Amino acid sequence: KSDLTGSIASANIETVKESANTSIAQSLQGSLPGLNVGQVDMAGEDPFISVRGQNSLSGSQAPLIVLDGVIYYGSIIDLNPNDIKSIDLLKDASSTAIYGSRSANGVIIITTRKGKSIGKPVFNFSSSYSFQSPAHYLKGMSREEYINKNYDVDWKNGFLAPDYTQKNPNYDPTSVWSRANVYDGYLNGVNFDWWKVITQKPSTQDYTISMQENTERTSSFLSAGYTDQDGLMLNDYYNRWTTRINYDSKI
Repeated sequence: KSDLTGSIASANIETVKESANTSIAQSLQGSLPGLNVGQVDMAGEDPFISVRGQNSLSGSQAPLIVLDGVIYYGSIIDLNPNDIKSIDLLKDASSTAIYGSRSANGVIIITTRKGKSIGKPVFNFSSSYSFQSPAHYLKGMSREEYINKNYDVDWKNGFLAPDYTQKNPNYDPTSVWSRANVYDGYLNGVNFDWWKVITQKPSTQDYTISMQENTERTSSFLSAGYTDQDGLMLNDYYNRWTTRINYDSKI
């Protein structure tokens, strides 16, 4: 902050860790002013990120990501949220003064954890298991509802004149079907719930183990993590293995 005079926003990393998200970007939704994080509709998908809205009609909108002082060109979902120590957002011209034209869309500075105070090695293990459910379920028509729909579509023939409130007993609902498979399903008495077959119960499980050690001359941080996410649709899943080693030494 000593090099900047403009707007800086810092995330509350403890609040971010409490949210059961596979991506650190999703955990930042609504937590940093000026940072816009879009929604995802697939497991393991990177959300759209922009700083203070869109800046170009055809150019890139992605902000510059700096990870431990190095420009990071990878996917942000590949980072384990449990390894992150702090997240800072640079939003104005001062970020461009430091990082050049590449930071025209803002800068996200991510710092990962390192060894703590001098003493014995410290081991940490964290795990979480969460469930998800859609806000609205798609409810398909049953066999009877699908047949009755044809009466409403072809109401002039499906109901009796003059008031068209009583069904025509001589009306054939199959007369408006043009596909042979629909007609065959009608004759075979098919009543199938496609929504139930192509969906599953979404869930996410996450496990991380880490070791921190700090001596007079060396500082080390080692971590390994595993994430398994199942989306709403069948065969929509995401698996991630992460490892990180931060080692500093005074030679």
